[in-house]
Amino acid sequence: MPIIKYYLFFLLFCLKVEGLQAQNIALDVSNYLLDATKTPVSDRLWNTYTEGRVKFFQLQIYSTCFPLLLDRPTFAYSSNQQTPKHLSKREFELIKKVSLSDLIKSLKQFADEDSKIDIHSKKVFFLNIIEPSSSGYTIVKTQLDGSGPKKITN
Repeated sequence: MPIIKYYLFFLLFCLKVEGLQAQNIALDVSNYLLDATKTPVSDRLWNTYTEGRVKFFQLQIYSTCFPLLLDRPTFAYSSNQQTPKHLSKREFELIKKVSLSDLIKSLKQFADEDSKIDIHSKKVFFLNIIEPSSSGYTIVKTQLDGSGPKKITN
């Protein structure tokens, strides 16, 4: 009987740890409001452009002394795989958004950690981009270009 109690305790402990890890995965994605309509063209730090079905969001910061991920970090998504989701005003207000300075700090921390990890074990940096639209706001999950495991093919 005591063995069964220990087994159940161990099983519950493992399930709790998995639940916490799942929560951490969800918390690893930041939300950033990119509202270029309220920023004068000369002051914009974001360049958005589309190539085919892929939309890119490039942060215009230049870095030669930091890892390559911080030199004009670019986030992208493919409209083949996802479309921006419309947000109601209430949904928009409930979402916790990061500031540009917090985003840059997160990118620097990610790039520092990324430079120490094996090329096949690298993690992906995701960012939810929120943009104003005619019906309120849209949100789409983007990925930092260059982050994630590298696949070498012959």
